[in-house]
Amino acid sequence: MKKFIFIMCYVFLVSCGKPQISESIRDPNFDFVSFAKNLAENNPDAANPSQAVGYIKIRSEFNKKILLECSNMFGVRAPAYKNSYHQWSERERAILEKVELYWSRGAGKEHDSAQVIELLKNKIFNEILKQANKYSNEHSVSLEYSLLNYCDNHFIGLDNGSYRRRAPKAYEYLEASLNLND
Repeated sequence: MKKFIFIMCYVFLVSCGKPQISESIRDPNFDFVSFAKNLAENNPDAANPSQAVGYIKIRSEFNKKILLECSNMFGVRAPAYKNSYHQWSERERAILEKVELYWSRGAGKEHDSAQVIELLKNKIFNEILKQANKYSNEHSVSLEYSLLNYCDNHFIGLDNGSYRRRAPKAYEYLEASLNLND
């Protein structure tokens, strides 16, 4: 099971950087391309404030996608998933609001930034489905079992703060900016 969780985390981090990202995303105040390359090179933490914004933005959007998909697949668990998501978003509200502010000033102004985010969310989720299917075949368990474990562990990660611990620098950059009036 630990191997499966590791694989799912690795898939998320590596697959973020695989889609082709339009050059129009490049903005002097928001280095989204560098962020994606950083993840693709298997370094999950931000190296600068722009990457921190990109990391948290992708994480936030992906969490919404996973909430939707996991709730649709496992309706009985949907209330628990929603509760975990809402507790996480409330706990991280100040950071998420700061990310949205910076995003709207930087890459979010670009005409295709929403498309890039959507592409990344779907790419990541499709890779999770692919890896879950592979895991199911290799370990003789059902795809439903693999996906259920992924969904449960994703929301456990929201509850226990493991996503924050995976990228401490991203959060440090953003927390440092919370006291700034910008």
